[in-house]
Amino acid sequence: MKGDIVMAMQGTTINDAYGFVEFKDASYKNDNKEYVFEDFKVVSSFDEDVRKITINSPDIIEGELSGKFKLEEIPELFKNAIGNVYTNYRSETVTKDQYLDYEFQIYDKIVDLVFPDIALGENTTLKGQVASNEAQFKMTFRTPEIKLFDDIKLDKVNVQINNQNPLFNTYIKIDNVKNGVYDVNDFKLINVTNKDTLFFRTEFASEKRESDKYNLSFYHTVNDSSQSVVGIRKSDIKFQAKMVFK
Repeated sequence: MKGDIVMAMQGTTINDAYGFVEFKDASYKNDNKEYVFEDFKVVSSFDEDVRKITINSPDIIEGELSGKFKLEEIPELFKNAIGNVYTNYRSETVTKDQYLDYEFQIYDKIVDLVFPDIALGENTTLKGQVASNEAQFKMTFRTPEIKLFDDIKLDKVNVQINNQNPLFNTYIKIDNVKNGVYDVNDFKLINVTNKDTLFFRTEFASEKRESDKYNLSFYHTVNDSSQSVVGIRKSDIKFQAKMVFK
């Protein structure tokens, strides 16, 4: 990556630093192509002991992080929040009483740079909260479309995760899934966790044949040997107006 950097920061470590970093004429070249970015700015500020980091990049990502957190422990906060759905998960050691609220608008250029086979639609948003106590995790991701490998297209994707919600932990809704082989619509998946087992139920229908309907239930857990175990529960599949599995 190349470009000009203007920095005005004060502090003794990354966890108490405040000020701004501005990137001008930034560009990045990989094996596929060169990416040129508009000027963007990252600002760190404090309101007493609550920190806010604002990112203002019109073609990468815009939004902010706020809360009481240590920058170097953010990956472990998310890892614990996701892993703690299993009773045999060994949590990473993190500082207590941390929390982080986040809200971003994500642009396709940065996605194309990191994942060239994935493209996001405009107005893609990501927001939620993660906390160290009880490994709380909330996330909402919405995008009008996702394109994968040029031949798969997902329309109106809505993903909600809340590991403290007693009704559901994960909810996914996709209006249409087009893959050129067997397109489906009204895809829904819901997940709840009971002890160390994740239970899933998904529903969807064929786009071309309304009589084709799928209601699938399955589960996933990790055994004492840290091996994944997946099983199918009572489900039903209606294909060409015939019940083929129940």
